Parts: sequence; structure tokens; C-alpha cells
Amino acid sequence: MVVFLLSVVVEFGRVTFAGRGKELTMGWFIFLLLVVGAAVAYFWVKKHFRQEIERAKRINRANRE
Repeated sequence: MVVFLLSVVVEFGRVTFAGRGKELTMGWFIFLLLVVGAAVAYFWVKKHFRQEIERAKRINRANRE
């Protein structure tokens, strides 16, 4: 994995994965970073706000009855 990350060469707005023979535009690279960031944020919020989420679910259930 580290070798793969070190093989990334940024050149004139394009990201070329050396040794793989593939090109990925910088836009796709940024898009993938945003998707990964959103996933990390989702799981971080889910972990750190679990008590508040459970409390809100209990309140909603109680209000339905």
C-alpha cells in the first residue's frame, strides 16, 4: 500500500499512477478524497454521538404512542 501511494506522481493537473499504466484526472482524485472524508465523518459522528442518537430514537418512539 505504501509503495502504491509513493508511486503517485502529480504532473500538470493530472495524477498518474506510475507502474500501473493508468491515468486519473485530478477531479476524480478530489472526488474520491471527498467520498472517503464523508465516510470517515459519518462513522465518527455515529461513534461519538451514539447516546444522543439513541435518546432521539426513544423520544420519537414515545411520541408516536
